[in-house]
Amino acid sequence: MKKIKRILFDHCESYIRERIETATQALSDNREALLQDSKSSAGDKFETTREMLQQEIIRNESLLEETKTMQASLGQIDLEQPFTDIQNGCLVKTNLGVFFLAMALGKTTHQHKDYFIISINSPLGVAFRGKRAGDQVSFNGMHYKIEEIV
Repeated sequence: MKKIKRILFDHCESYIRERIETATQALSDNREALLQDSKSSAGDKFETTREMLQQEIIRNESLLEETKTMQASLGQIDLEQPFTDIQNGCLVKTNLGVFFLAMALGKTTHQHKDYFIISINSPLGVAFRGKRAGDQVSFNGMHYKIEEIV
């Protein structure tokens, strides 16, 4: 289980890196386009284009900030920390699947097996929080038996 925990953690890091690169590149492209845009004879078109570019810049800046917050949160996870109860950074094996509580990424597959990367602040993460091996959690009509916490 510790090996899969490392693999899922690395998947989260990779996702964050890609998201930062994408947002940074989009910001650079938008800023360059804004600088290159010159006043055309159609004044309204010029203003509309500039406004759309400005909105894209704001959206990408927000995306970048959100991603950096996710990165900081992920950076606080100690993969070697032993867990007795469910909290951020643990891997939880249940009768209905294996969950890594780190960030909201959803389902991922590794070697033909599904894993769920969820946030501790998601509704299911909140339902799991503080539970121990042997506990049961009912959520949205599903009954999870917590088998192991790593």
